[in-house]
Amino acid sequence: MYRGIYNGKKRHVEDIDQVIQRAKSTGVTGLIITGGTLKESEEALQLAQKYDGAYCTVGCHPTRVGEFEIMREKPTMEAVDNNPDEEVGNEKEKREQLRENNARKYLEGLKTIVQKDLKNETGKIVAIGECGRNKATDVSAQPQHGGRIRGDDAEEPIENRGRGGA
Repeated sequence: MYRGIYNGKKRHVEDIDQVIQRAKSTGVTGLIITGGTLKESEEALQLAQKYDGAYCTVGCHPTRVGEFEIMREKPTMEAVDNNPDEEVGNEKEKREQLRENNARKYLEGLKTIVQKDLKNETGKIVAIGECGRNKATDVSAQPQHGGRIRGDDAEEPIENRGRGGA
């Protein structure tokens, strides 16, 4: 999310309040703040709640599917090894189990953000997505990301559309 930072370097003091005020002074009556990662989605909701006429999206933009890769690297293999409920045979299966667990954690994080908006009945989240593919994204990461959203979690946004959003 743009806050005076470009390519990871601070370029100027954050001026989001002034940017929004200038937009309103020119006649802009509404804006949608895009959340392209888990962190950005949380920040987008916070900003949308701060300003009248501001709404947001939550999701994982196709150019940011590396977020799923990052999530899967955080836990250790020990976490999988110490799970007595899972019979995981070899290293490849263990790694796939780890990937699936962490992809689910990422999606749960997005779900938590949506539930927060629903609970507060603010209606600030107006779209969920993207959770798809993009030709500009590393091709090897796309099927992993796309496959994870086609399971049980893929139906939830469809089942819950129209609840609490604008």
